[in-house]
Amino acid sequence: MDIKDQKKGSSEKLEIIYWNKLRQGDTAALGKLYDGFVDILFSHGIRKDGNREHVMDCIHDLFFDLYKPPWVSLVL
Repeated sequence: MDIKDQKKGSSEKLEIIYWNKLRQGDTAALGKLYDGFVDILFSHGIRKDGNREHVMDCIHDLFFDLYKPPWVSLVL
């Protein structure tokens, strides 16, 4: 395994840790996930839609939904 593969593996492990922390209510983990995914989500969104504001709104909505505790949807 070369250095690039090792870094990728470490990165994937960190993502799993952050997802698990988010599930436990750790909002700082959400920030780490945002930092890790915002650029790729933005690039993909711009290729599909082309409207910068719309893409940013969609990314905002995605992370807002991830931020909400699971019970919120049950109350609404």
